[in-house]
Amino acid sequence: MNAEELKQLGITDEEMIKKIIISHGKDIESHKAKLAEAETKRAALEEQAKQAAEQLKKFQDMKPEELQKSVADLQAKYEQAQAEAQAKVDKLKYDTAIENALRDAKAKSLKAARAVLDEAELKLGEDGTIAGLEDRVKKAAAENAFLFGNDTPPKVIPKVVAKTTTPPPTPDDPVIAQLRKGAGLPPVKIK
Repeated sequence: MNAEELKQLGITDEEMIKKIIISHGKDIESHKAKLAEAETKRAALEEQAKQAAEQLKKFQDMKPEELQKSVADLQAKYEQAQAEAQAKVDKLKYDTAIENALRDAKAKSLKAARAVLDEAELKLGEDGTIAGLEDRVKKAAAENAFLFGNDTPPKVIPKVVAKTTTPPPTPDDPVIAQLRKGAGLPPVKIK
């Protein structure tokens, strides 16, 4: 969705168009985060299914004692894989929450703004939010205002140029001749 499409729908107020586009952008970012989380989970599950299929092939030729030991090993590997997958998902949620908070604070560069953000003791909550993040982003924005702000360019103040009444120098001007001589240039010949 862009400004032209909104104008075609009959929305002419520029401020309203800007607000709609910002809201739409937030929705898109939210859906991107959910998609990335789902893709991470899917990749982890595919890997687990592949490993399970390989283990089933090994079980066919095993004795009961070996089978029990193998089951215990597989259970440990499964729990480790689950923990790793959950850690990846949690990191993705954490990073997305921080990036969204910085984007909402109008960070000009997410990477630069995140570098100055104090992330010590910030943890992802059960509800997918990070307690205290908003205060830390506000503090970072106050301390590093050059990294945050609106995207509108500063107003350009036009320069007033006075018209001069001095005529331009001529080729036979003695000052020009001396300057050219001092610079090692040949004198200007008039045609």
